[in-house]
Amino acid sequence: MVLLIVGIWVLVAFLINPRGEFPLNDDWTYSRTVKTLLDGGGLKFPEISTNIIAQIYWGALFCLPFGFSFTALRLSTLSLGLIGVLALYALLRQA
Repeated sequence: MVLLIVGIWVLVAFLINPRGEFPLNDDWTYSRTVKTLLDGGGLKFPEISTNIIAQIYWGALFCLPFGFSFTALRLSTLSLGLIGVLALYALLRQA
């Protein structure tokens, strides 16, 4: 069942095509913080921001291999979503 969930997730990710070096909606606000962190500037939050320290480090982790890109940030979001779906599946099995 886990392989089926992962397979469907990969198929959907392939269909939506997460590639593209442009921000969607408010991505530019949060991605700037990841870029600042990668450039060695530390955690500097924009004026209008929530406290998203874990997400910033998660996005930076995906940007480390090839440098900052919106594609890497979208892949980090897709990966975290898959982890969430698998965690929900595990919780439902226990219930």
